Amino acid sequence: MVRIIEKEASCLGDKIYLKAVLTSEGITVSLAGGHKAHIGAVAVCDPAGLVSLHAFPGHKEGVLAESFAKKIFENTRYPVVVSAGIHYDNISPKGIEKVLAACNSLLSKFLGELDIIS
Repeated sequence: MVRIIEKEASCLGDKIYLKAVLTSEGITVSLAGGHKAHIGAVAVCDPAGLVSLHAFPGHKEGVLAESFAKKIFENTRYPVVVSAGIHYDNISPKGIEKVLAACNSLLSKFLGELDIIS
């Protein structure tokens, strides 16, 4: 089984995208967007629920990637890989809060869809 789920949210004039590939043995998620989509951090949650994280120098998406990996694992008990890269030029602290809210909304919608298809 391979299933693809895609979600998007508008935030601060740009889009943030969540794309997930579900297999019978695990889930891969890409979270990217803003002014410059990229890969800033990668979190891997193994079959035991242990998370390892690699954040590239200067990138702050590690907390987001790790949080997503843990939450998806807790809801599915599948191994999870999450890459995250969201960049907005000159973002304010309130802007960061909006980005995090948009990302959490995407995660909720994704997890809700998993409940429907499982």
